[in-house]
Amino acid sequence: MDVPNVTCREYQLLDITDDDFSSLISSDGTTKDDVKISEGEVGEKIEKLFRTEENDTNIIVLTAMGQECAMDAKEAPKRTSSRR
Repeated sequence: MDVPNVTCREYQLLDITDDDFSSLISSDGTTKDDVKISEGEVGEKIEKLFRTEENDTNIIVLTAMGQECAMDAKEAPKRTSSRR
């Protein structure tokens, strides 16, 4: 039986364009600008976290069968400085 290869990755949201595409960066510094912010509950959550509350926001992107979709969003963890 064939099964689709499904991956789930977390990216930091850098910006949202006027046409609702996200500008994302991964933990290794790779950027991507081709994931559209969907309408509905997930899109509203992303808008609220990123634009309304102005939080650093992480987006969870699911990839399967050549398609990518923003599946969830959460506030990015706060970075702590080790400098004194």
